[in-house]
Amino acid sequence: MRQLPTPIKIDLEYINGLQKLKNNYNHIMNNEQKAVIYGRLLNEHTRLQNEISSVKGESFDLNTEQRNRIKQLEMKQIQIMNDINRLLR
Repeated sequence: MRQLPTPIKIDLEYINGLQKLKNNYNHIMNNEQKAVIYGRLLNEHTRLQNEISSVKGESFDLNTEQRNRIKQLEMKQIQIMNDINRLLR
C-alpha cells in the first residue's frame, strides 16, 4: 500500500477544487480518493475545533476580536461539513 504524505495544513482551496471538478465534469472518484479527502476534511475540522477551544480558553469574558475569530472559525467548520456532505453524495 502506498504511503501518502501527511500535510501539516490542509489546502481547502485544493479540496474545493476537487469538489468543483467532480460536480462540474461528472468526475468519478474512487472510494480510496474519497476516503483521503474525507480524512483530511475531518482533520481540518478537528484542528479548527481545537483552535476555537484555545481562543475560548484565553479568558472568561471574550472580547470582540475573540468572538469574531470564533465566528470565523465556526463558519469554516460549516463549510467543511458542507464539503463532506457533497463528497458523500
